[in-house]
Amino acid sequence: MEVRLNFCIIDSSGQPTFLSVCPVPGDSQMFYIRLQSSHYSFSIDRSCIIRSVRSFYQVRSILKSHHPYLTMPSLPMLPSLWICSYHTISLQLVTFLSMVVAERELLSNKALHLFLQTELSMEKIKDNLEGKRDDEVFVPKSKIVKDDRNNAKEGFGALFGNVKNAGTKEDF
Repeated sequence: MEVRLNFCIIDSSGQPTFLSVCPVPGDSQMFYIRLQSSHYSFSIDRSCIIRSVRSFYQVRSILKSHHPYLTMPSLPMLPSLWICSYHTISLQLVTFLSMVVAERELLSNKALHLFLQTELSMEKIKDNLEGKRDDEVFVPKSKIVKDDRNNAKEGFGALFGNVKNAGTKEDF
């Protein structure tokens, strides 16, 4: 049974951001996080990563320590999740993320971007914040250099022009 909850947040520029949280089949503590956004603060338009339930609590703690003046969205007490259904857990996690992403000041936090758009462990994310590492959310190569040529189909003729009967006696 697949449980997937989607949230759509419309930012101040009118651009939608879609969040989806669903459990990883066969692992009750791991969840897929899918993010789709054209918001300028995200380096990648679409991402899908796997995170543990505990990592949500860790990222909340990091955000709270770096933004003590903000009211941080809450998560349920961790032991209470042991008796909850996948649907309930997914709902609470996606609600938390949607509230975090909706907060403009939190969108500038490097830990949030590394959490949502990379497979880095929480330890490596903490090392980034402490200055021990300098990881980034990588933009896919296909976004930087777009090559829409179809050389396999068209051959070199599309690149250099068709050369018919080149070098034959009739051309001279």
